[in-house]
Amino acid sequence: MSSEVAQKVTFTAVANLMTRLSDVAESTSEETHKYDILSIMENILNAETPEELWERQQAGGLSSKDYINKPFQLLSDNLTWRKSTLTGSDTTFPFYAMCRVNDVESGEEKVVNGGGFSFVSVLSKLQEFGMLDEKHTYQLVEKQTSAGYNVVLIMPVATAASAKRAGNAKS
Repeated sequence: MSSEVAQKVTFTAVANLMTRLSDVAESTSEETHKYDILSIMENILNAETPEELWERQQAGGLSSKDYINKPFQLLSDNLTWRKSTLTGSDTTFPFYAMCRVNDVESGEEKVVNGGGFSFVSVLSKLQEFGMLDEKHTYQLVEKQTSAGYNVVLIMPVATAASAKRAGNAKS
């Protein structure tokens, strides 16, 4: 006996995110795009030694996978949504984020790009919750899926103040 069950599933939140990102990515001004590129160039041109030049060239635009375990702050105004030009893969999401983050350890601005499903979803919700501000510090971590893929997750970093409060709560 053969039976096929046809089930149509609607992912309303995903559809809403896709619509919102489509609208935002299309409305991103050419000026914002130029600003992002010029800020990368400015960072490279401010190198004072050849070693710094090589480092800043690498930091011009970092993939989220290349910015793992480094604490940063991201302001909502420093987040730009873009349409992805990568297509044809089940692991490709049609949008990505270009983030000008403040590297907590160095104090330098870095440009980090990420477009994974989790990365985009969490970043979108943090923006919606108003949590892209000076009060919150994050870091990117890698997690291996059961299929063997590495995904990049955005995780909060405990600040000294919140760690102290947590320590006092246990006393």
